[in-house]
Amino acid sequence: MEYVIAHLRQEINHKLGFEIRRQADVRYLHQSIILENNLKIGFNTLRRFYGFLPQRAPQLQTLEVLSQFLGYASYSGFL
Repeated sequence: MEYVIAHLRQEINHKLGFEIRRQADVRYLHQSIILENNLKIGFNTLRRFYGFLPQRAPQLQTLEVLSQFLGYASYSGFL
């Protein structure tokens, strides 16, 4: 699963055109998801996903939203 999560992060970085390294980058991603796809995802969820808060395994809904942000129909489509 870690490989899949790392690949998902890589694809998000590629889409954004930069690597997420600061919380300001996470905020930019959060706004981009809302504006481009009208999807809801918590800012703290993204902070956890990128390691700015204590991590735990991401929920399926989080993986779904991030996959849809990348243009996939679902997380299954991303896989």
